[in-house]
Amino acid sequence: MSLESTSQIETKIKELENVKRLIGNTLSLINEMEVKGAYAAPVAEIQGWLTGFNTSIVSQIDTLRSTLPVEAPKVIEAELVK
Repeated sequence: MSLESTSQIETKIKELENVKRLIGNTLSLINEMEVKGAYAAPVAEIQGWLTGFNTSIVSQIDTLRSTLPVEAPKVIEAELVK
């Protein structure tokens, strides 16, 4: 995998993580509000959509991360101190 495509995948992951963060903040705001009457059903539907989007985004992030090259762990040799 080229460095350019790796960079594009990392950028896409960052964008998706920002969208995930926005969805989480939106759900938190909705949960803090008291919704009454005729607004309850549409707000519940919106929450359902947002939860579904969030699940989809998490899946996309996981898939993209699995395509990134795995860096080999670096071996650090310690010096013996007497």
